[in-house]
Amino acid sequence: MRSPTATILGAGAMGTAISTILSANGYKVCFWDIEKEVIEGINQKRRNPRSFPDLKLPDAVSAEADIRKAVFGADLVVVAVASSAVREVVKKIKDVLARNCLV
Repeated sequence: MRSPTATILGAGAMGTAISTILSANGYKVCFWDIEKEVIEGINQKRRNPRSFPDLKLPDAVSAEADIRKAVFGADLVVVAVASSAVREVVKKIKDVLARNCLV
């Protein structure tokens, strides 16, 4: 049986905290963020240099710069971007979400 997948849109403090909870509950987690430094830190060092930099992220957590790739096939999408960006971000993914994806 495959692990459920979750995408977290926004790798800030809230997204990082949620990623640890989801991965502890068996989810494979993918972050999407616009900052290259954050994506590289998560993928290469298992740390988010912007939020909780001392927290080592689980191996089940990764990051992606392409928002459409990040959400494609996800079972769950958590919107953890600033409220001023929600509309813009959600417009980018609306036609890529899986039919049964929870947002």
